[in-house]
Amino acid sequence: MTEITWGAIDIARALRLPEPTAEQVRVIEAPLEPVIVVAGAGSGKTETMAARVVWLIANQIVQPHEVLGLTFTRKAAAELAERIDRRLAGLRVVTGTDVAAELIDRPTVSTYNSYASSLVAEHGLRIGIEPDSQLLTDAGSWQLAAQLVESWPEDLNTTKRVGTVIAAVVSLDAALTEHLNDIEQVRTWMTETVAGLQELPYGPRRKKMSAKVTDVIESLELRRRLLDIVEQLRERKRQLGMLSFGDQMYSAAKLAMSSPLVSEIERQRFATVLLDEYQDTSFAQTSMLSHLFGDGHPVMAVGDPHQSIYAWRGASASSLVRFPSQFARSDDKPAQVLSLSTSWRNDEHILAIANTVATPLRDELTTIDVPRLQARPGAGTGAVTWHWADTVGAEAEAIAAFIERHWGADPSGSDIGRGQPDRQNRRDEQKRPSAAVLCRTRKYFPAIQDALLTRGIPVEIVGLGGLLDVPEVADVLALVQVAHDPSRGECLFRLLTGALFNMSPADVAALRRLARHLDERALRRGSVETSPTPVHFVRHSLADSIDWLVDEKRVPEFIDISAEGVRRLRRLGQTLRELRSNLGLPIPDVLAYAERLLDLDIEAPLAYGTAAGKIHLDALRKVASGFVSMAVTSTVGAFLAWIDAAKVEERGLDRPVAEPDPNAVQLITVHAAKGLEWDVVAAAGLVTGNFPSVQYSQGRPRSSGWLSGDGSLPYPLRGDREDLERIHFDVGDAAEVEKRIEDFRERVGAQAVLEERRLAYVAVTRARKELLVTGARWSDERKTPSQPSAFLTEIAEDEHTTRNQGSLELGTGSEINPAAGQEVIGWWPRANEKEGEDTSGNGQAILASTVLQYLGDDDRKIDTPKLDRARGSIGRAEQEVAGLNSAGQLWALAELLLREQDAQRLRRSDDVRLPSHMSASTMVQFTADRKQVMDDWLRPVPRRPSPEARRGTAVHSWIENFYRMPAALDLDESDIYEDNDFVTDLSALQDAFLNSPWAELTPIAMEEPVDVVLGDVTVRTRIDAIFADPENEGHHIVVDWKSGREPTDAVQQEARKVQLAIYRLAWSRLTGKPIEEIHAAFCYLADGRTVRHDDLPDASALEEILTAPGSAH
Repeated sequence: MTEITWGAIDIARALRLPEPTAEQVRVIEAPLEPVIVVAGAGSGKTETMAARVVWLIANQIVQPHEVLGLTFTRKAAAELAERIDRRLAGLRVVTGTDVAAELIDRPTVSTYNSYASSLVAEHGLRIGIEPDSQLLTDAGSWQLAAQLVESWPEDLNTTKRVGTVIAAVVSLDAALTEHLNDIEQVRTWMTETVAGLQELPYGPRRKKMSAKVTDVIESLELRRRLLDIVEQLRERKRQLGMLSFGDQMYSAAKLAMSSPLVSEIERQRFATVLLDEYQDTSFAQTSMLSHLFGDGHPVMAVGDPHQSIYAWRGASASSLVRFPSQFARSDDKPAQVLSLSTSWRNDEHILAIANTVATPLRDELTTIDVPRLQARPGAGTGAVTWHWADTVGAEAEAIAAFIERHWGADPSGSDIGRGQPDRQNRRDEQKRPSAAVLCRTRKYFPAIQDALLTRGIPVEIVGLGGLLDVPEVADVLALVQVAHDPSRGECLFRLLTGALFNMSPADVAALRRLARHLDERALRRGSVETSPTPVHFVRHSLADSIDWLVDEKRVPEFIDISAEGVRRLRRLGQTLRELRSNLGLPIPDVLAYAERLLDLDIEAPLAYGTAAGKIHLDALRKVASGFVSMAVTSTVGAFLAWIDAAKVEERGLDRPVAEPDPNAVQLITVHAAKGLEWDVVAAAGLVTGNFPSVQYSQGRPRSSGWLSGDGSLPYPLRGDREDLERIHFDVGDAAEVEKRIEDFRERVGAQAVLEERRLAYVAVTRARKELLVTGARWSDERKTPSQPSAFLTEIAEDEHTTRNQGSLELGTGSEINPAAGQEVIGWWPRANEKEGEDTSGNGQAILASTVLQYLGDDDRKIDTPKLDRARGSIGRAEQEVAGLNSAGQLWALAELLLREQDAQRLRRSDDVRLPSHMSASTMVQFTADRKQVMDDWLRPVPRRPSPEARRGTAVHSWIENFYRMPAALDLDESDIYEDNDFVTDLSALQDAFLNSPWAELTPIAMEEPVDVVLGDVTVRTRIDAIFADPENEGHHIVVDWKSGREPTDAVQQEARKVQLAIYRLAWSRLTGKPIEEIHAAFCYLADGRTVRHDDLPDASALEEILTAPGSAH
């Protein structure tokens, strides 16, 4: 037996980590045999698993490379591997071991799917699978299934939509692989079951078969016919040498079950195995693992049956319960069961509520003990409140008010990180508490987002859409779609109304009139057969009309399209033509070309404030590269068809992984929130039918289970059937079967509620300190009122909760839906183009305009009806507005508001944080007038286009034509002109340029986009021109065109030097040229002179400008 020289506590002290608890020590120092660890929410399981690995290696029980750790996500695998590596490195330093050995002797930490893939790649030939098989994505599977369904020669005898049938085929194939089924056995069972049901007598006094029984028969018959397509789908994948994720796991399980040699090899390779989140494993995964590492091999599985929330994708809460018998010890005794019950996350009252919610779950488990969560030493009291609102809108307002109350508060200094020191260190860096709003479904997002934004609270919507829903990605794909297929009107409309082209509704309507005009003209000229084609036959699409505009100089007057609209449409047409001529390029290159045509290669980083702003566009090109490598036909059309499938089957593809924004409130679904935590959490929508998302009938939950759903596998055929509800059809008649169906639906419904209860448990355990649970009687679409869910009722009745201020009594409210008959009116466009917006119904606008009318005119008569409407519209200001019946009082109100505004600016200006990015021109303004710029950041106000900006644009455009190089005005440059430097004569400026020395030189570059990182701020800008310096051989000079005169104000002169300093520094970093060999100058065209500046601030001086007092980060 190996001598133990390092205890778990000894290692923690040596590495200066928090000492483990007695429970953690038992897990860390457990014997090298099968162990199941029941780890409650927030109990520090990742930390404990890492400590277990280090303890085994420190005592030389195993070598690092003999450790295998499996989890579900790449992020979790990376976190576990990083913790293990860091602790091993620290231990090697403490013990004097060669640290370099760490690079070659490391544990293997992977995802379950990746491990299965490697197993198949290494041993697949044993079961006839080539090692170079390609991975087939969900979208790829959908495409193959669609090809088969749409060309299937036999009648499927169904009226269901083609898309529904395709989805059923894909789902049925996945279920069969997940449960390791043989298709022929499944077909036999379905055939026999259908025959048995069809032979049943109808029942007493029945003249026909029960409708419910008929539905089951028809569903099983369709599934039996779909098995033929599934067979062909599998054969097609085999021919193409492709495997889906499900196929890989199926093959790995078959390898483990059929080849003892594979199991022997893996056991010799890995002396110990750690399995994370074991409650989420599927039947195929547990089958693979038990056959590879069963029979007493040292396996430690960690999980929490209360957090098994992925049954809909194959996970089973019973996986963890079955572990002691599936992974029995070598003496055939059940595996040891240990637990981690101390929560290092939640305060006391939140833990009490979590235990209340979990009580029915705990009672349901009879073969394994799940202890109640216990508070950590020194835990805070915490707070749990509940709120019942009349409407979803009122519920959202209550949530926003709750978040607002806690948004500016500092977290308490209590110990919330024991067992999780890395996470605690990150929390210590934050000044305000983290916060999130959790919803069962996304339909609650819009109302809650609006309520938060109205209160000035930043919102980050997590998981609202996938990669394909990111605006810049959607724009690129829309452009490629239209270039490839002009009939894709929805993609064209996105381009027309997007930020780049921004067509007005009137011009879009005129474009449609143009298309109809072209149809009629074509008919008149006889270029289209006039019979039997009707006159209204649409020959010209909107894209055709745009293409026509590119070539035609005149547009018929009756089309009534604006000149600006024609200009933008012609630009779009030219863009489409240019892209269309390059569709033969490799697909990633086509996407990159579309990016450049839409200016997204520059605008995306500008919008996100960092060069990483292209992360989503880079991810799209990576997806395209993956498609090319695995697709049989890698054309643009095939790629776009695959993208369409991915929108449905892969929820728009995964976005690049990003940490939640610590300076925003996360709005997220409960499923997506698993594994995350916040100081303040609100859980919304706890009403029956939404959370739990189960149908109720006569007060009882009901669910059809496998009886409906043409892609689901009947429970008797599933690998985990022993843990599922059963229904037997071996009865006397169909009437009795109908009764059994109803009983089965109730039992499955009860199980569905337990699944939702596990989800509720996950929701409440996300909160560290403050928790709000809410529900509402009415939502917009309902005709009958909602009732509080059992979860909300239990929480509200618990002694550890309080009723939120303003809450109704639970379950009470209006008898009629207050939202019934209301219309929501929006304005288009939603950008800052609101000059013509009708504000007649806006109480704040009415009050503001009325106050403005009376400032300086005390004799006017007050418009009392308008003021009354203002009173009714401004809820929170109602008391202050009441009684305003004279101009003098309006004066008083105006002065009060202005004083309040000044006071707020004084209070808040010191708290304004620098943005993560700014333009060079903004930094010039910041240098000249720091307070004004910070006030603008605090309360941004749209600016009207200025004459200076129009003149600057004209000058830059003219210089562009002169050099035949693209030019553009810096985004904010018009704001740095002085009031007295405006020159209206464009020809005079052109003459000044032609008389300058720069007109005779050829620039090295023009309008060069650059960015400079100064501390925590990225300055993004464009350099007007870079020349070889005529006065210094071998040197460069950056030149910035100024259409105004040189400023006379000393402050402005010094501030403008900052702009040149940024340009010089950026060009130096971009080219690697020493900064002393780069000079800078302004060319003031209004004065006809060039002013060089050599005394420019360096990088450290520029950073000091940003970090000076008053510009705190």
